[in-house]
Amino acid sequence: MKYPRLLLRLLLLSLPAVLVLAAADDLPAHLPGCPSTCGNVAIPYDPFGIGDQCAIHSGFNITCAPVNGTERPYKGAFEVTKISAPDAKAWMKMGISWRCYGQTDTRNMTEYSLWQNFTNTPFRFSHDDNKFSSSVATRLAI
Repeated sequence: MKYPRLLLRLLLLSLPAVLVLAAADDLPAHLPGCPSTCGNVAIPYDPFGIGDQCAIHSGFNITCAPVNGTERPYKGAFEVTKISAPDAKAWMKMGISWRCYGQTDTRNMTEYSLWQNFTNTPFRFSHDDNKFSSSVATRLAI
């Protein structure tokens, strides 16, 4: 072997990264005393948790609230339907904003506006998992 010392140095330099990755597999699914599910949704620790003491910080705090006799997880006003820590994704139900004319009144529009501002939060909208759609009487955009 032509460069045994270089190979040994590279191996030693990569050892801390391997140890960190191995330790990451040993992270608890949830902290002791903290619930790991809300209803039928798993709430994985690191970063999420139910309550400020159970999340890595308040930006990842999930609220578990009763709705029609079952517990459901919420982040703010939005229901969380799934969390994947390996994918770094959380799926949330969000309403649909709309603006349209009534069936008989073609001069005045009715509207419902719903928006979410993720500024200064650890979240952003996914380019891959979100869809924009618009429909008008003669047009459709998806």
